[in-house]
Amino acid sequence: MHLQPTERETSALVLFGNNLDKIKKLCQFKVIFGPLKPEVYRIGRNKLLLNNVSSLTIYRKQSFPDPNSDPNTTEFNLISRVNITASQAVYNIPCEA
Repeated sequence: MHLQPTERETSALVLFGNNLDKIKKLCQFKVIFGPLKPEVYRIGRNKLLLNNVSSLTIYRKQSFPDPNSDPNTTEFNLISRVNITASQAVYNIPCEA
């Protein structure tokens, strides 16, 4: 970890304050007027970053497929459905998925 001195004001430092004039002076930002598209990013082996996603459905491949099914298709079992209430969330993929 690299610590930054607090004597000199930086964009990162003034964002912790409540002074809009300093934020405007030291930071560059863009205000988006409209909905953000839903996006999912894999941020680790078993972690997903969800942006503007309201629900997530988890499936996994069947361990023992139906012997009467088409061998050229893959069948999946529903594990769970998760409702997401935050605009941004990190989801830990269950190990059985």
